[in-house]
Amino acid sequence: MDASEAMVEHCRTIIGDRVKLATFQEYKTEMKFDGIWACASLLHLKPEELDAVLKKFTGFLKPRGVFFMSFKYGEKDYVKDGRYFNCHTFETITELLNTLDGIEIIENFITSDVREGRSDEKWVNVIVRQR
Repeated sequence: MDASEAMVEHCRTIIGDRVKLATFQEYKTEMKFDGIWACASLLHLKPEELDAVLKKFTGFLKPRGVFFMSFKYGEKDYVKDGRYFNCHTFETITELLNTLDGIEIIENFITSDVREGRSDEKWVNVIVRQR
């Protein structure tokens, strides 16, 4: 699933109709997943939206299923070019994830942005697992 119509259309050329156009808040399914990949996408949710989305999506995991997520590393959220950025540190993302039932953090790490001219930007990456 993706909220970008262009991304959904591109994915459909590769994997067919299994792609859904939806925001995190709109997405519904009865399916359970072995893994969920949310690289640099959840960071656009406001804090009051993020908690509900994390609860919802961890509920889509099969037992022992994993969920990767990444956020800009930082202590203050910000808006740039009209886009909201929800930032986290090890401590803030751990605190948030520890409020969720049935999951455990299995890895939490920092990476540098690989895009040209952005090597000073950092990302906090987390992998959680359904118990």
